[in-house]
Amino acid sequence: MLMRVPDTMTLAEAAGVPEVFLTAYSALFWEGRLRTAETVLIHAAASGVGTAAIQLAHRAGAHVVATAGGPRKVAACIELGARLAVDRYTEDFAEATRTAFGGVDLIVDMVGAAYFERNVDLLNKLGRLVFVAAQSGHRFPIDVYDLTFKRLSLVGTTLRSRPLEEKVRLTRAFEERFGADLANGAIRPIIDRVLPVQQADGAHAAMAANENVGKIVLTMPVAASGN
Repeated sequence: MLMRVPDTMTLAEAAGVPEVFLTAYSALFWEGRLRTAETVLIHAAASGVGTAAIQLAHRAGAHVVATAGGPRKVAACIELGARLAVDRYTEDFAEATRTAFGGVDLIVDMVGAAYFERNVDLLNKLGRLVFVAAQSGHRFPIDVYDLTFKRLSLVGTTLRSRPLEEKVRLTRAFEERFGADLANGAIRPIIDRVLPVQQADGAHAAMAANENVGKIVLTMPVAASGN
């Protein structure tokens, strides 16, 4: 499961790689079956997983639509490769996406209930909706006919519950496809701030206030070596 830390990357930066990039890789390419020139909508795109997913989808030649909260986060999504970024505070993502692209082939969702109906409506025929999280709620009604008419696929993904062999295979698959990009800086972990572990409460407060773009990394004290 180990990946070599590129010479150009600090350990704090490297700490922001595995969970977000492996989750994004799995959601996009294993569960989501993303192909070149398809359109993918990434919700909560300024999060750790979201910023990783934008970069991977862009490198794969997909058209990326992102949703995020506020001008700073929208600008960050565009900088990372999104062709359209929608401010969830001021715009309806479904309307903006339909105007720009008509529909989408894949949605990577971390929001859940609040976006479900609009997600299903936006998907093209044979579209895929991949759930990574459900921040607005995980229970919602489903009209099966909405799925059968367009032959849609709904699937969930997570890392922690996978067997060890699958985690190893996922790590190797990511490294084989994107390891060189990570090493040369073509993709990178987006680190909002690095704090000592003693300030973990402050880190949680920043996340609860939805301040961060990308990951917040906590550093551990290094014990002094004795003689």
